[in-house]
Amino acid sequence: MTERQRTLWERIVQAARAAGTASIVYETDWLGWLPFGQYQWFQCNGKDVGDLPAGWALSDVKALEAAGRLHRTGEWKDPEYSEHEKIFFTIGAPAADVV
Repeated sequence: MTERQRTLWERIVQAARAAGTASIVYETDWLGWLPFGQYQWFQCNGKDVGDLPAGWALSDVKALEAAGRLHRTGEWKDPEYSEHEKIFFTIGAPAADVV
């Protein structure tokens, strides 16, 4: 794991512990005008996970998933707006004791 992925992982676990859940949602959406573009964020119990490392990307999320830190439980894509989607995860080892 890279340092950025480690930091991302730590922030996700902190948010889940604070919320008392092992569930987390990755969300992405396009704001539709410049200079703003495609945004991405994590939510836990409907609250944004803050203080994520600069430059993190979906590839970092996929690396956490490949390492068994995140387990995909579902996906949703807006049928009317393809740029808006969500990926649902539960937190895996070694932080399965999140709650």
